[in-house]
Amino acid sequence: MRLSRSLGTAIWILISFFSITNTTPALAEDHLVTHLAGVSFKVADLEKARQFYTGILGLEEAFDLKDSNGVVQSIFFKVNDDQYLEFSSGAPEKFQLEHLSFLSPDLKKSAAILSKEGIIAGKITRSGDGNLFFTIKDPDQVEIDFVEYMPGSQQVEHRGKSNGNAVSDHLQHVGLAPSDNAATLAFYRDKLGFQQFSVINSINNHVMLPNSSGDAIELMTTLSDPVLVRQHISFEVPDIHRAYNQLRARGLQVSAEPFPAKVGHWMWNLRDPNGIRIEFSGEAVAAPQQEK
Repeated sequence: MRLSRSLGTAIWILISFFSITNTTPALAEDHLVTHLAGVSFKVADLEKARQFYTGILGLEEAFDLKDSNGVVQSIFFKVNDDQYLEFSSGAPEKFQLEHLSFLSPDLKKSAAILSKEGIIAGKITRSGDGNLFFTIKDPDQVEIDFVEYMPGSQQVEHRGKSNGNAVSDHLQHVGLAPSDNAATLAFYRDKLGFQQFSVINSINNHVMLPNSSGDAIELMTTLSDPVLVRQHISFEVPDIHRAYNQLRARGLQVSAEPFPAKVGHWMWNLRDPNGIRIEFSGEAVAAPQQEK
C-alpha cells in the first residue's frame, strides 16, 4: 500500500503550482514538523465509527484509552506508522473536530522556535498513549498538538505492523473551516512555516507541512457553508475506482461515484455514520486523446 504515498505526492506536484512564501526557516530547515500525525474527533456514535473505520475502510483499530473505571474514552485507528485517527464519544451533534496533531522530533526546540514567533506553547505533557506533546491554538481556537513519539508508546509499539485491508495508507490532508481566511492562512504559513501552494481551479487555500511527504491542510474559504460541511479528512488512493469497488463490496451503500474533478484528478466524497465528510483523492485525470 506504500504506492499511494509516492503516487499521491506526485499527483499534488502535477496539479499544483508551489509558491513558498515567508516560511519560518527554523521550522522548515530543522525538520521540526515532519508529518500530519492525525486528527481527533468527538462523535455522536462511537460504535458506528468503530464499525465503519474497521469494517468498511479496513483500518486497524490499534488501541484505545480507558478511564480509571475501565470505560473506553477514545479509540485510535492506524492509517500508517506516523498517522492515526482518534474518535471519542459525546459530540453534541453529529461530530466535533477536537484537535490536529503534528509530529515533531524535538518538542523543546519546536516550542522555542514558536515562542520566537509569538506563539506560546502549552506545557510538555505525557499523554495516555505514552507520547509527549504540547498544545497551541490557531486563530479559530482549533487545538493543535505537537507530538513526539516516545519509546514504549502505543504508536511505537505498532510501528511496522501493516494492514493489508486498508483502502488507503495516507491521510493526505485535513480540511478546516476558518472564520477569517487571511488570518488563518497567515498563521499556518507565516508563523508555523507551512508552504502555501495553489491547486489549479481550486478556490481554497492550501498549506503543506515542511519536509512532510505531501501532508497538508486545506483552508475551506466558502464562509457561507456551515463549519461541519467544510471540515473533512482526505485520503489518497492510487486507483480511485478500485477503492470505490472495494468499499462497495464491503457493504458501503452510497449513491455518489468518483468523478474527474476540476483540480485535475479523480475525487470521491462520502460521509461516515457520524456525518464526517471523507474525501478520496485519486490518480490524475487522463488527458483526452486527440483524433489523428
